[in-house]
Amino acid sequence: MTELRPAIRTDLGAIVAAGLVCLVVVVAIPGAVVVRTVTGLPFMLFGVGYCVMRAVLGPRRSDVATSAVLSIALSIAAAIVIGLVLYAAGIAFDARSVIAGDVLIAAGAAGVAARRSGARTWPSRSATPAVPGREWLWGLLVAAAVFAAAVLYLARPLTDGSVAGYTALAAFRSGAGEIAVEVDNERNQRAALQLRITGSALTVAPRAISLAPGGRWQGQIAVGASAGATIDITLYRDGAPGAILRQVILRG
Repeated sequence: MTELRPAIRTDLGAIVAAGLVCLVVVVAIPGAVVVRTVTGLPFMLFGVGYCVMRAVLGPRRSDVATSAVLSIALSIAAAIVIGLVLYAAGIAFDARSVIAGDVLIAAGAAGVAARRSGARTWPSRSATPAVPGREWLWGLLVAAAVFAAAVLYLARPLTDGSVAGYTALAAFRSGAGEIAVEVDNERNQRAALQLRITGSALTVAPRAISLAPGGRWQGQIAVGASAGATIDITLYRDGAPGAILRQVILRG
């Protein structure tokens, strides 16, 4: 006869508590590398993923091998997600921020697992060999989706916060009394710019350009009869009209 056992999640509470201890050690005793390693590595490499796995599977049980593989895979996936979030938020990637993120994920997953378990029960393992069921599928799908999203995002070149970057200006005559102008912002912060185009008998209103990091602006500027004359295309930072940032001169 199949025995029913209550869904008690003291293991998740112990993992979250271990994560909090690790976070306290990192914040209060940053020089204690050995203590930080002993307390942090098991939590980061196994504990976080285990909490996520239990949140996904709920009260259903899985064998030891399945639990171990999914726990490690989901822990790695959580580390990737934390790194991406820290990068997007502009937060320093260090031991404190990473472990704090792991603790938040573990605590949230433990809460979801506890809510899903409730007072429900699940059958204990019988003598019949376990056959991988839907828990395998759901666990692998979650891990695969997280890793696929991370790989797609990381395929983009990530900027280095220690490098200031640059702003580029390009211009050429495109015919029919027009010039083509392109501005690229390869800096790590938003750029507020002023574009001015001057020439003999040429009047073009200054243009305000705002570009996000990695942003690009392109435009066709009508210059009329001055298309064959010398044209000065100058780029300034907004608020600094006296300091030329970039300049292109199209000579007649």
